[in-house]
Amino acid sequence: MKSTSSVFHAVTQGLSSRLTRVATVTGASSRIGLEAAQRLIASGYRIVANSRKITSAMTLQSTADVKLVAGNIGRRETAKQVVAIAAGLGQHAAVVTSL
Repeated sequence: MKSTSSVFHAVTQGLSSRLTRVATVTGASSRIGLEAAQRLIASGYRIVANSRKITSAMTLQSTADVKLVAGNIGRRETAKQVVAIAAGLGQHAAVVTSL
């Protein structure tokens, strides 16, 4: 018979593997924002990476787990797009803002 703690661990382990953590990173095309995005990806996060030149910088590639949104996050249209994409990826867990 399994102990309560081992059953709890098995259940939570199963839950955490099914829940997708999502992070939004602004300023993600270079420096601190790029480093944060790369570390989050390496840690298993799905990310929405944003900067004015995210696509032309070619520092990140768009994949099923990495969505690129070019534009000024201070503009309503860009912010709405970032939020909509993040909402479609899974459970939002973090926002990293790098200016």
